[in-house]
Amino acid sequence: MKLTGFFDVNGFIGKGFAGESEYPDIEKLLEKMNYLGIERSIAWSIEARDNNPYTGNKKLIELLASKKEYKDRIIPAFVITPSMVFEKGVVKDTLAYLKKHNAVLRIFPATSRFSMICIERVLTELKSANPIVLWSYRDAGNRELDSLQFVELAKKFPKTKFIVTEVMWGQFTTLLDMMWRAPNIMLDISWLHMRDAIKILCGHFGAERVVFGTGYKSHYGAAIAGLNFAEITDGEKELIAHGNMEKCLGLKPLRKCCVREPELLSKKDLWKTLLDGKAIERVDIIDAHAHSGASTRGWTFEDRGLEDVEAMRKSSKRLGIKRVFISHHPALFCDPVEGNLEIENALKGDDMYSGYFVFNPNYHEKLKAPLLNEFFSRDFFKGFKLLPSYWKVPVTDARYKGAWEYAGKYKLPILIHTWDDKYNSPAMLKGVVKKYPGASFLLGHSGGGTGGRKEAVELALNNKNVYLEFCGSFTTPADWVDTFREVGPKKVIFGTDGSAHDQAWELGRFLSIPVPDEKLTPALSSNFARILSKARKPRR
Repeated sequence: MKLTGFFDVNGFIGKGFAGESEYPDIEKLLEKMNYLGIERSIAWSIEARDNNPYTGNKKLIELLASKKEYKDRIIPAFVITPSMVFEKGVVKDTLAYLKKHNAVLRIFPATSRFSMICIERVLTELKSANPIVLWSYRDAGNRELDSLQFVELAKKFPKTKFIVTEVMWGQFTTLLDMMWRAPNIMLDISWLHMRDAIKILCGHFGAERVVFGTGYKSHYGAAIAGLNFAEITDGEKELIAHGNMEKCLGLKPLRKCCVREPELLSKKDLWKTLLDGKAIERVDIIDAHAHSGASTRGWTFEDRGLEDVEAMRKSSKRLGIKRVFISHHPALFCDPVEGNLEIENALKGDDMYSGYFVFNPNYHEKLKAPLLNEFFSRDFFKGFKLLPSYWKVPVTDARYKGAWEYAGKYKLPILIHTWDDKYNSPAMLKGVVKKYPGASFLLGHSGGGTGGRKEAVELALNNKNVYLEFCGSFTTPADWVDTFREVGPKKVIFGTDGSAHDQAWELGRFLSIPVPDEKLTPALSSNFARILSKARKPRR
């Protein structure tokens, strides 16, 4: 089934103090909507958030009234703050507009510098318009306190729909609790990169409390693919895609086709295949970054133990992923020798899975060459996996030397968790990658944030043995269109971070990058296959 008629709750328009915006004008927002097949979008004004709500909201209304397409496809969200009750006539004017049109409000407690509970007075004044209240979870001054007070507000206004947007892994447990405490709290799917997140929401709270949204522009079709392949019914998918918001606002679907498909989509067959809910068969796909085994640290799943391996196998087959390279959680967070051996024994001979040997420097005395020879002389392990941020051991620590030397000698890949922090920022690897030219360095998450991406690009450009690995690179608005232009298609490796991340969400994010398929396909398998072909086996 191909989903259509998407209704996005996360649009915005304008320029702020930070300079260039993802959507500086309404045409840029519509361009994104047309590319992704989004029919309608709620949108707020950057000027209303960053300068003054009343003047920004007023300009947004005037803009939308200037053209029929704007009025039909863009639903304005009024930015509100507690100070509005003190501005002459502002609350009265806002209420009058909301009663005549779609009543949507947007709050930014961190940017606007107020405690969540302080918006109660404004909501009381506007209650008769029966508004919907949207809050981006990325804009919280005190996340714990704001969450508690948001629940309190939802209970005080039980007939009002409160929608939380842009929630990812580290916050999901809190949102599940908030939804359990207040039945009128809803959640959008924009940043739900976690496996089975949509399925869990629908199973515990019903699809009626889940709505569609997009995240950064650089996420492109991630949320669409995640919804398309979610293990829920077609009816539930339709509710989330557009039905719930249409019901909340009393709107009917736009009957005539309003989405203008851009020319670029004629060169995006892989993305269109995913949109149709079908597996990719025309090209091979290797998932070069995945995990196995039960986890904690805020991850929420229904399966236990190694059941995630079979869940990921099923997901991979649905998407067309042929091979998956994993590191085992017990090896990452417990004894690495025991953990590595556990996953090898469980999956040896498996035609889909291969392993990364976890090299924890805190156990470096145990991880000597004779032991490594035993593991790598067999067929399961194909490279190393390092997790410096979690281990609190910077990549410059001498205890990693055993991994560097072994990978360099046997020409193995090393997948390194990278982020712009003091443990594994890409720039910290400058000396290492030059000293061990035989090893191939895969920068997991491509450096993480905006600064990390810049460092990753620089390191890859200056070293033939350095590659950017894709998964988890969505926490920055940095656009992969620019990254591909900078490093070229042969410097990128595709990975999903399954079984923690939703493979469909990550594959959708990758295949929907607005460049022709021919630029993307090397990263799907051939780049990593070329690295693997260099490896040599040790003698036992």
